[in-house]
Amino acid sequence: MEETLSSKLRSLYMKASPEERARLHRETPTETRQGLEALAEQDREAFATAAPQIIDPQTHLYNKEHFENHILPSRIKDAAGKGAPLSYILFDLDNFHQFNGNHGHDSGDMAIDLFTKLIGREVRYFERRKSSESDVGGRRKGTDRRKYEWGQDVVARIKRKGYGGRVGKGEEFGVILYNCNGETALNIAGRILTHLQGIGVPSDGTMIPFSASAGVSQYKAGMSAKELIKQADNMLYASKREGKSRVKLYTPEEITHPNPLS
Repeated sequence: MEETLSSKLRSLYMKASPEERARLHRETPTETRQGLEALAEQDREAFATAAPQIIDPQTHLYNKEHFENHILPSRIKDAAGKGAPLSYILFDLDNFHQFNGNHGHDSGDMAIDLFTKLIGREVRYFERRKSSESDVGGRRKGTDRRKYEWGQDVVARIKRKGYGGRVGKGEEFGVILYNCNGETALNIAGRILTHLQGIGVPSDGTMIPFSASAGVSQYKAGMSAKELIKQADNMLYASKREGKSRVKLYTPEEITHPNPLS
């Protein structure tokens, strides 16, 4: 008997790792969506088993729950076992609720898409950067990120529904940088924010600018995923408090004003 589309898709998703599922959504979004829609129509139970909701449908990034509860702890464990540095960046689009109110949700969605693509150009997602793209100076300084070739950077979209007290009530993005110390992560985040200054949402022949703020933390031996997130979150709050459109790296001296909303 010929295998049905439903059983083929279920088999594919059951065998695929979360990274492979995310790759399908990014590289073949239309085909993947159509296949999953067909699976949902034919067999709802199979669909629920084969395609757990771990991917944000708009950006095709991991969602908050899967990212914070599974991906980040796994990357921390891997880095700790290999003795590799690992850093975490938390971005938040500034005044995003106000942006949506002033320009409409379609413009807000486009801002999210543009920012997602910008981050994607700066991190290694699921494939290694080419050797020629590695920093020669970094190799001399012992910070060459090619050393741990199996490491991967991971990006997630983190929606905070109901988190009305946060400055800007915006959209957040978490980034895990593998084999990357805090200073390097700070530079990467700063480069992303700098490039963002040249990007805008097209509207009636003009470009609507938008900005983001960020906080950075670096993994230290024995830290949990929640502790790493909290440090970056406190630094994000500090960036907001100091004027937005900037990034701060966690240091012991930066704990005097923890985020009261976390």
